[in-house]
Amino acid sequence: EGVLVTAATCGDNHTCALDHLGRVWLWGTYKDSNGHIGIPSKRKQDPVLEKSAEPAVVLEGCTQIASGAKHTLAFSQVSGKIFAWGSNATGQLGIDSRAGCGLEEREVSAPQIQVDKLAAQPGGGTMLHGQRVVRVRESSGSEVNAMNMKPEQVRRALAAGASTLVLEVPEREVPKVEKQKLLLPQEMFLGDIKDKISGVFASAECTFIAVEGSAPFGCGLNGDGQIGLGFISMVVPILRRIQSLSAGGASWLGGGLHNSAALGSGKVWTWGKAEECGHGLGQDTAPILVPRVLEGLPDIRTVRCGGHHTMACSEAGDVFVWGCGLTYQLANRPRDSANPVDVDEDPEDELRPYCISSKQLDKRFVLAADGGAQHSVELAWTGLYGPSVKQNSVCATPSFRAGDPAPQPLAASSQAFEDERPAKRPKGLFVDTDIASQSGGGNSHVVMWDATAVAEVRPSFGLTEEHSAQAVRQSVAAVATGKEVAAVAAARRLAREEAKARADSGLTAKAEAEILSLFSGSLLSEPFGNRALVPAPPEQQRVLWSPRACGVPEALEPAAGQRALGPIVWPLDPAAIRLQAQLACLDRGSLEALLLESASGLHAGEGGLSAAVRKYSSQDRGVAAPSASSS
Repeated sequence: EGVLVTAATCGDNHTCALDHLGRVWLWGTYKDSNGHIGIPSKRKQDPVLEKSAEPAVVLEGCTQIASGAKHTLAFSQVSGKIFAWGSNATGQLGIDSRAGCGLEEREVSAPQIQVDKLAAQPGGGTMLHGQRVVRVRESSGSEVNAMNMKPEQVRRALAAGASTLVLEVPEREVPKVEKQKLLLPQEMFLGDIKDKISGVFASAECTFIAVEGSAPFGCGLNGDGQIGLGFISMVVPILRRIQSLSAGGASWLGGGLHNSAALGSGKVWTWGKAEECGHGLGQDTAPILVPRVLEGLPDIRTVRCGGHHTMACSEAGDVFVWGCGLTYQLANRPRDSANPVDVDEDPEDELRPYCISSKQLDKRFVLAADGGAQHSVELAWTGLYGPSVKQNSVCATPSFRAGDPAPQPLAASSQAFEDERPAKRPKGLFVDTDIASQSGGGNSHVVMWDATAVAEVRPSFGLTEEHSAQAVRQSVAAVATGKEVAAVAAARRLAREEAKARADSGLTAKAEAEILSLFSGSLLSEPFGNRALVPAPPEQQRVLWSPRACGVPEALEPAAGQRALGPIVWPLDPAAIRLQAQLACLDRGSLEALLLESASGLHAGEGGLSAAVRKYSSQDRGVAAPSASSS
């Protein structure tokens, strides 16, 4: 209770949440192929539980989280450290000790190799001292898959300058106590990563790290080449650079159990199990070992993967899917909603990207799509807009306390808004002059974070000089005393009166244009999920409609010993009404800053809270701060 969650992720059996203070909460359990590993507990007598339904804090100071099927990641942008915990059965935790991983490899340098000891392995391949040769490392440092090489081919590679043979070591059984030590966050081994880390991501059994201006890194399961290093191995136990993505980098990486995908600059790369990569390849095709651009797609905003399928949302609001469709997760029955001749046929896999055809989506813009092991889910927008959501406003839940650290923004932040509409946006949106829901305490303004609600456009015309002081006082008093229903009714009545008086002013058209400008460009671009609750850049913080100050005297300061944090708390009078309206006009970033300052006691000096409100109000409008007499 009282925790404001900014991101949530889940795996096969666990759920993880990140709150506004950077704390990581965890509940559920972790499993591997042998059953329960458990989940950490704060009880001294039971440090590890089999499972737990009670969320517990396991880490602090983080800005991003990600979950694989059996492991979890957390990133601290401030320290630059990445923490991982859970199962390390396939090396997905990327820890230098290799603890918890029974799959290992051994390297033998060329001078130590006796070429006459190379022998053919039954079924194909080469053995050295009873261990299978899985890769040959060339003098350039690149590694070549050697699982099907004959002994003579390996000898020729060594003669040509190969520096190392990589051998597969028999799997060891990992004790349960060793596994349970990894249930607490472990710092990942970053090795030679020198570039600034911009994000952490997880597929079912892999971990990926995005860095600024360079190729990403990966570790974990690689039996189908899921890491994208150009070779197959059972595991990649520590992070290694994915060189094939160095040209465009990646803003998002992820994958299913046997395939991986990346998104960068509107393009999609896929690799791993061939039939799940969308390149039109069948089951008899060898895995794709390096990332390959998926041709034929329009500009893509988001990509997400289920267990064996992938979904990509385009800039036009369409969804493209490929991979396994056995349980209808690709929504390809019928393939054409306008001609549903195959509606009763069994679903099939899609070897190439298929654009979902659905009457439900014809007039909707798909904002995001994601999937589980055998299902998919989409978030679609009808083109209509809703009122400000109370719980989205910082005022609604005073979440910052004195001494609390401010939440850190994610590295991959949104860019400035653009003005063009997505192609699927319906035209001629209905604009009602009814007022949005009023919640008091200055949270009636509409900002970008509220814009995904599906409802009618309801601009919040506010308190103006035309309203009588008595009506304004009654409305604000109702809010302050908790009578939201009465406050909404009063505000709606006043708004309708104002709308009638200004019917010819063109405000309706202006409202539509202003609101539409919010739904374009980077709001619909990566990163969609995992966004921390942080102030957005000034150009992204627009107050669309909010109460304006009424013609009453300047605000008075609160009584001695009282602090104005959130709603007005001292006896209501015309001065308090003005301050209430000024607070409501602040955009989100200014409001958060104001609350932080109040919590820290910075408004106790000369000028107090009203001076601070005037300062931030002026900043939002881009004008010089007014004096007390002119505000």
